[in-house]
Amino acid sequence: MPETSMTGDGGRDSPLRIAELAALLDNRLARDGLKLREAAREAGVSAATLSRVLNGKVPDTATFAALVRWLGVSADLFIDRERQVSGAEAIEAHLRADRTLPPATAKALAALVRAAYADFGHAAADKE
Repeated sequence: MPETSMTGDGGRDSPLRIAELAALLDNRLARDGLKLREAAREAGVSAATLSRVLNGKVPDTATFAALVRWLGVSADLFIDRERQVSGAEAIEAHLRADRTLPPATAKALAALVRAAYADFGHAAADKE
């Protein structure tokens, strides 16, 4: 089963509607009478990962895809199209999802990218 990297912010900065995903997952467990471990095995994720998503943590892309596939619904149901994602946020999401990077390295690189974007934004404003 894949290891996952989840954000610790409960999804506040994510374009995913995690509460809706968690509710649908919870309904599936109840409807099918599944225990957490059984559902996780069927979905192809670890029980700990499924538990975290049920508790509102944002899953990595592979986990999100596995859960949506298991639910048999479109991923679009959980994506907030109104929320604009910055380039720095997109890069940070890719860094967090990269299983070859240690979490501390991904976090450090993400901070560097955010700082570069902030400096670039200030530099662009100064030129105007």
